[in-house]
Amino acid sequence: MTLFSFSFLLYFLPVVMLVYNALRRSLRAQNVWLLIASLFFFGWADFTSLFLLLLLIAANYELAFQAHQARQN
Repeated sequence: MTLFSFSFLLYFLPVVMLVYNALRRSLRAQNVWLLIASLFFFGWADFTSLFLLLLLIAANYELAFQAHQARQN
């Protein structure tokens, strides 16, 4: 599935947007939903690089957490 495919435009994107709008009361739930939808999309395109993407997400989260902690001290 690519960004320009009919399956993305007619199925994936509308479902993601509908669920995102249904979760408008909770910013955290919206962010988790977008993370799950993004991982599904990238996994659909190339499942082998999904592990690398998860590793990079974890590394960036840890670096941001450490930067935040250093700024508070």
